[in-house]
Amino acid sequence: MQYILSSLLVLGMLSCDTNKINQSMKLAIGTYTRIEGHVDGHAEGIYIADFNTTNGTIEITDTIKGVINPSYVHVNSEGNIIYSVSEIAIDTLGGEICSFHLNNEGTWEEKSRQNTFGAYPCYITLDASQKHLLTSNYAGNVSIHRMSENETISNRCQLLEFPEIEKTNNRQDAPH
Repeated sequence: MQYILSSLLVLGMLSCDTNKINQSMKLAIGTYTRIEGHVDGHAEGIYIADFNTTNGTIEITDTIKGVINPSYVHVNSEGNIIYSVSEIAIDTLGGEICSFHLNNEGTWEEKSRQNTFGAYPCYITLDASQKHLLTSNYAGNVSIHRMSENETISNRCQLLEFPEIEKTNNRQDAPH
C-alpha cells in the first residue's frame, strides 16, 4: 500500500488507566487519494487508527471514503466530528471542505460539504468557540464558514483575498 500521510490528529484517549498494560489513542490520518499536481496519491480516504502508546504500533481500524485528497484533517474537541479539506481545484470554483460525524453505531457519516472558493485547500481548523471553520487555500485565499446549529458547515462564508504578488522567480507567481 503506497500513500502519503499528510496530517495526523488525535481523536482522544481510549484508555487512561495506568494499570492497564496496553494504552491507545485514536488517530485521524489525512491522505492523498489521487494524482493531483505534485502528489501521486493512492490512499482510500481518511484513515482511523489505534495508536498503541506502549509498543508504538499503529493499526488502521476504519477508513472514511468519499472525499478526494483529504490531505489535512481537524477533529473537534469532543472527538466526534472530523473536518477535512478536499485538496483539489474544481474548475474555477476551488476545493471543498467536508464534515464527518461519528454516529450512534460507531461509524463515520458525511454531514456536510461546502466549497472553499479557492484552489487546493491545505489547512483547516475551528476557532476556539468551535463556531467558525477556517480554511487556508494554497492558491491564494482563506475561507471562513460559520457552523450551523446542527454542527454542519454553513454555505455562507467570508473570503479573505490576498493581492497578487510581484513574480520574483519561476515557481511562485501568486500568493500561497
